[in-house]
Amino acid sequence: MLGLGLGIEAVIKDKALQFDGVNDKATATFTEDVAEVSFYLKPLDGTSQNIIWLGGSGMGTKAISYTTGSGSGDERKMSTNALANYVRTVDGVTDTSLGELTLNMWSHVKITFTEITASTLVLGGITTYFGEFAIHSLELKDSSGVVVGKYPLNEGTGTTAYDTSGNGAHFTLEGGAEWVDV
Repeated sequence: MLGLGLGIEAVIKDKALQFDGVNDKATATFTEDVAEVSFYLKPLDGTSQNIIWLGGSGMGTKAISYTTGSGSGDERKMSTNALANYVRTVDGVTDTSLGELTLNMWSHVKITFTEITASTLVLGGITTYFGEFAIHSLELKDSSGVVVGKYPLNEGTGTTAYDTSGNGAHFTLEGGAEWVDV
């Protein structure tokens, strides 16, 4: 279970999913209402990347991304596309503008937003952005705070990363996405 408390809650996972650019992605069909997305993220290079897309008929596409910062070469900024009325925390710090990430470091990201209904959930390579990153412990909650998707992203074999929430959805990996040690 993920939480913020007063500091960063340590989450120990054996593996994470790593995405190395253009052809790497993981796609799941998902039909629950989503109002909160929480995950651990490590940017691995200097290129911007869409991390998560939530999409479906009648709702357009909602993207959670990172872009390079204007400061040091290690700085990254969280961004959102088409998410309405959201609150973002990075490593337990609320930031309604742009949360900061550090290259090659794990950060805990939580974004709470106006509830949407998702039918497609995509991690990784979207055709415009090719940055490399690793992700683990993805958790989705509805507007009541109930977990509707929990993806440790360190389970499964071959090309599938299984959902453990019981809703039957799972990610199918494509391209060069791979399991890596956390």
